[in-house]
Amino acid sequence: MGKAVLGETERKLLSALQCDSERSVRELAKGLGLPLSTAHEKISRLKREGVITKCCAVLDAEKAGFPATGFVFVTLSGPQPKAGPGARRRLAAALAALPEVQEAFFTSGESDMVLKVRAESVDSLGAFVSERLRALPGVGSARVEVVFRAVKEGTALPL
Repeated sequence: MGKAVLGETERKLLSALQCDSERSVRELAKGLGLPLSTAHEKISRLKREGVITKCCAVLDAEKAGFPATGFVFVTLSGPQPKAGPGARRRLAAALAALPEVQEAFFTSGESDMVLKVRAESVDSLGAFVSERLRALPGVGSARVEVVFRAVKEGTALPL
């Protein structure tokens, strides 16, 4: 599906929802000076069009028991014999499905993918990479950079 058309009202609604998705439609409408029916219809349309994909709780990783963060730069090995078409996509999906992997991206440059990984400790992060990630067929190499301190983390888009 193509890019959704976002007018000023949709941008204001989305900005408000990004800050606090638990607000009721009534509160959002009132705060933005919109009729309730208009706010409800616009939010429903944004969900239908896939602009709003999910509303969920954002957890504090450290308080939830996952204080260690690492960015793993993965180089995929060449096509495996008998792997067939789509092997790289399947491997990427398998990497993204690992519960420790919070985000996964195909990238340009020296690495094929970058994974944001959360773990209970730096030791468990290292074990994840050396024992589980590198053991997957198709993973050529994995280099980890451990995060000392997050300066900014977020999910909000600059609307």
